[in-house]
Amino acid sequence: MSPRKLYVDSRKRVSGSHSDFDYQLPNPIQVPKSRCFVDSVHLANVFPTITSHSRFIYIQEISTANVSTKRKVGLTVGQNHDGTTLATEVALQLNTGTTLAANSYSCTFSSATGKLTLSNTTASPADFTIWPADYLKHGLWNPFNSGSIPAYIEGDDCYDVIGFASPYKITGNSTTPVTGEGHISVMPYHTLFLHSDLGLQGDALG
Repeated sequence: MSPRKLYVDSRKRVSGSHSDFDYQLPNPIQVPKSRCFVDSVHLANVFPTITSHSRFIYIQEISTANVSTKRKVGLTVGQNHDGTTLATEVALQLNTGTTLAANSYSCTFSSATGKLTLSNTTASPADFTIWPADYLKHGLWNPFNSGSIPAYIEGDDCYDVIGFASPYKITGNSTTPVTGEGHISVMPYHTLFLHSDLGLQGDALG
């Protein structure tokens, strides 16, 4: 029997939501005396890059007057991004409400490396420091529970998306831009499939 391709659209679901639904085939498929195997699944990337669970950048700014301010900067939820538009969004939100010079942040995407580079033109001694997720877990973001510092909530950061990861703080200034260590990830959901011949007929588990 020749392979068949099935095109499933969540808009035609019989129940559920766009991300979790039941679908009824319009016509039955007869597979006599055979087992059915799903060889591959192709899914369009229709999920937004930034979600409510992955949107915040924790950043500390030191102004030219040596005033330290900790900011929790949220990227816009519900947008789909490529590298260029993600860089634009990061710069836009960091510039909104900054304590450094107006519109001093810029962010660029390298298609060669897949990484974002963040810079700021505010004159020395001003600088900015990204607090990555691994460093935030040390409890140093707001150790004295100051009401002027935004609350840290584990897991609400966007560092997996923008590619910034480190066990230490990442500091930049007007002469030292900072580049993410990891490739950006504009798809918010990922599934790992394991395939093994230890089960029956080379089963795959997602």
